[in-house]
Amino acid sequence: WWTSLVTPVGPAAAAAATAAAPPMRTYMLVALSLLASPVLGFSKLPDDRSPPPSASPAPPPSAFPSPPPSASPSPPPPPSTPPSPSTPPPPPPRMPLSITEPCSLTDGGSCATSSNYPGDYGSDEECTIKGVPPAGLEVVAFDVEPDDTDGGCSHDYLTVNGVKYCGTSGPQGVVPEDGVIEWKSDGTFPGVGSERPGSVWKVCWAAPSPSAPPPPAPPAFPPLSGTGPCPLTDGGACATSPNYPGDYGLGQDCTINGVPMVGLEVVAF
Repeated sequence: WWTSLVTPVGPAAAAAATAAAPPMRTYMLVALSLLASPVLGFSKLPDDRSPPPSASPAPPPSAFPSPPPSASPSPPPPPSTPPSPSTPPPPPPRMPLSITEPCSLTDGGSCATSSNYPGDYGSDEECTIKGVPPAGLEVVAFDVEPDDTDGGCSHDYLTVNGVKYCGTSGPQGVVPEDGVIEWKSDGTFPGVGSERPGSVWKVCWAAPSPSAPPPPAPPAFPPLSGTGPCPLTDGGACATSPNYPGDYGLGQDCTINGVPMVGLEVVAF
């Protein structure tokens, strides 16, 4: 592409030129190259017919595929907080202290005794003490009929925590876990039928009050005596029918009072 510049000639020069040359209009044609000097202010003009720029060829595919982008490792999760240990529930409240007959609560409710204490307890008795505090038991007195065969407790026994106690070994220092003490006596004593020797028990779960007065003594047995024709012999250790060793008579009756609680020995009958 070229850009031309036509410069007209001034009037004086034109007149001179007309005189020297044939009558025609003179022009100066200056051809400039496509690449004009920047000093003259020429520039390449755009044209829609200019060839499109050549596209650079795409690079051939690589024989070795590029590795996939590595994923950045995620941070490990924070350690889980262990659950706090649950607080155990409080133990259930104990029932109020109570006792069933014929046993008795003594010393302001800190002890329990067999019936008729300090006298002998009776036959075929049962009682239950509930609400005993969780403290080691103190055995004040314990003389309970033992088993006559293997030393077990099949006749009379005090039960604490499911364990039976008899003889002279009471539940010393044992803590009633369920707050219950049970007592039971049967109706026999080995070799004596329905009679039994003196037997008592007293257990406490707190020190007995030293100021508590002792229980009253049981009434004394009446003195040994006999009425009617039946005499006492052998220093009061025996009684016989009238006219012993002869025959007793008809229509006779007598009573012996104050006989001790021991097994009777039959000499003649």
